[in-house]
Amino acid sequence: MPENRNEYAIRSRSSILDQLGKELLLSKDNNTSSGLLVLRVVSLHDVNIIHGYENGDDFMSRFSLFIHEVFPKADLIIRIGNNEFAILLKDILNKNHILLAINKILRDLSNPFLIKNEQVYAKVSIGAALFPDDARDAEQLLICADTALAKAVSEVKDYSFFSTQSIFKGYSNVEISKELDKAIDKFELSLLYQPKIDLQKNEICGAECLMRWTNSMMGSVPPDVFIPIAESTGQIMDLTVWSLNVAFKQAQQWCSKWSGFQIAVNLSAAILYDPNIIQMIKSALNMWSIEGDKVILEVTESAVMLEPEHSLEVLKNLTELGLHLSIDDFGTGYSSLAYLKCLPVAELKIDKSFILDMNKNEDDKMIVRTIIELAHNFKLSVIAEGVENRETMIALESLGCDKAQGYYISRPVTDSDLNEFIQSSEWKINTNDPAIDQS
Repeated sequence: MPENRNEYAIRSRSSILDQLGKELLLSKDNNTSSGLLVLRVVSLHDVNIIHGYENGDDFMSRFSLFIHEVFPKADLIIRIGNNEFAILLKDILNKNHILLAINKILRDLSNPFLIKNEQVYAKVSIGAALFPDDARDAEQLLICADTALAKAVSEVKDYSFFSTQSIFKGYSNVEISKELDKAIDKFELSLLYQPKIDLQKNEICGAECLMRWTNSMMGSVPPDVFIPIAESTGQIMDLTVWSLNVAFKQAQQWCSKWSGFQIAVNLSAAILYDPNIIQMIKSALNMWSIEGDKVILEVTESAVMLEPEHSLEVLKNLTELGLHLSIDDFGTGYSSLAYLKCLPVAELKIDKSFILDMNKNEDDKMIVRTIIELAHNFKLSVIAEGVENRETMIALESLGCDKAQGYYISRPVTDSDLNEFIQSSEWKINTNDPAIDQS
């Protein structure tokens, strides 16, 4: 237990790095290893909503006491956010020792906290990294643990370890993050657009925006490398603002001449829980004079289910702007039918893992059929991603799937190539521009 209540206070980033740095220097001098856990109490929002904010504060105070009692006094525990803690495990031998500590936390959390005579259970997600195996200094170690936490949260897992596979072409996450800081100003980012087809009308109905980054030093950096880093460092906000403005500027041109055309933009889990999200999107819509119904915002099922009550509130606020919402990667998360019926969404997007082999795998085909029927019962549209051949497209059409996208239709292309695709495509498009020849 800490000696004074000040040890419960939220610390500044500079203070956190300073203290971690001193401890890691001792570890290096003693030729020992250390493990860093970044722990997030993901159930705090539900406690606040159900029991009130005052009881939520009491809950976090009790959790602070709990986490200090779990670990030996020699280990370092720092509160780094309202519902986050950094825990430095000193003098460990290997990754298994970190896993023992994680399992102890999870095991002890099986006992509820007593708040106002009510039993309240704490649910956490934990990211873990190892010094010096994963990182050479305090800042890099914290980013590695944050990256692992983001992975655990996005996959709705109790914990995740930082993976060396996250090291891209020999560049550390810290180096990638620093380069990403300059990406917008150096005009290294771009958007590609993957066309979507309305299967029932046999026409092009829109396109999904996909961010790409080509760095002068590292070359092409895949989204699954730089997006998790951006989420863990807070850079995702700047990337999202940039992508929305570029997408809406382009959409303003397309939607004015193509009737029914919609632009789809992905929102990361981190952005979904940012308090400025509504104003940010509203400002972008106003700047480019885009009607909300011309935009589809795609959010993953796992992101929505991270904090369902909060997600419901945010999604309702977004629909009030006229925006259409789509649940991405549907079928891979943990949403219940009871909750699904409450979501103000217009579309479910079936994850490509079910689509790729559906003509060879009867189980996959059954899942696809079930999702389509489920969605239609809730009066939702269904889009399938990962359509790579004509046979799959025909099968989806016969199952009543509304829309499709994938390499069979088109790979992601530039804005100019999308214009050319629409002109020469076998699929028609509704147009408001009589100058466009569809013959």
